[in-house]
Amino acid sequence: MRASDLDFSRIKHFSESEFPSIDTVGGERSVLEFTDARVIQEIDRFRNRLGAGVSPSPLAAGWVREGGSTGSRHYIGPIKLYENGEPHSARLSTAGDIFPYCDIREALLVALGMPVFGGVGVYLDTRGLKGTPQPMMHLDLRDGPRQVWMRYEGEYIYPGRGQNEMDFFFRKLAEV
Repeated sequence: MRASDLDFSRIKHFSESEFPSIDTVGGERSVLEFTDARVIQEIDRFRNRLGAGVSPSPLAAGWVREGGSTGSRHYIGPIKLYENGEPHSARLSTAGDIFPYCDIREALLVALGMPVFGGVGVYLDTRGLKGTPQPMMHLDLRDGPRQVWMRYEGEYIYPGRGQNEMDFFFRKLAEV
């Protein structure tokens, strides 16, 4: 089900208007039309467990991407038009980028405590809604073994790849 089909009166912490639009061949559309509803539902549950504010990324690419890596959980493929003029994509995004308003380490622990998130990324090189440096999180619903990573100064660190990356991961988290 598309997130745009959700009854947002049942979503406790977010409103449709908080999510950005994407310019498509069919005109400007909400990213919710191309995002799996479960992403919004689970991020809402995450926000409830966290007990702190969370803002959705204001960038369309934080929710859906027509290009780039086909392995990305944001990837939806090229948006095309049905005969009736409605846009559609090959698949729905199963990822979202968010800005938690708390210690990013606390947000990471809460996300890791929710098995539904198969991908959990912490970005220490992003800017928040006010344009100032602010950590961001990527949460996705991938199947299989959980993937955890950090992006720091444009480099991706995967603590599961080896002791050096694990040490770097925890050192940078300790510095936040």
